[in-house]
Amino acid sequence: MKYTQFNPRQFEAHQIAYDLVPVGSRVLDVGCATGYRAKELAMKNCRVTGIEKDLQAATKARTYCDRVVVGDLERTKNISLPSRAFDCVLLLDVLEHIMAREQLLFAVRRWL
Repeated sequence: MKYTQFNPRQFEAHQIAYDLVPVGSRVLDVGCATGYRAKELAMKNCRVTGIEKDLQAATKARTYCDRVVVGDLERTKNISLPSRAFDCVLLLDVLEHIMAREQLLFAVRRWL
């Protein structure tokens, strides 16, 4: 598992994204890894749902996320989430690893 800690450096992408999420938001963290971003977002009273492909990481993420969906982002039709359920979607360090980017972005639009 590569991603396990939040990087709070001022101009780091994760910190910038964290700063942009409004307090109390319903957040979808796509590629949530171990839930380290959800842990930080909890300090802003956010409710976080994570999507993670790796079962071991998803198990750890359940400690910090309200819900974790184990799913393959290349097959978004198999990921069951309600439409318009989220205020924010985080796709941090994810898109560059996805071949079916357009399909994923259409799904994200549906979930927002």
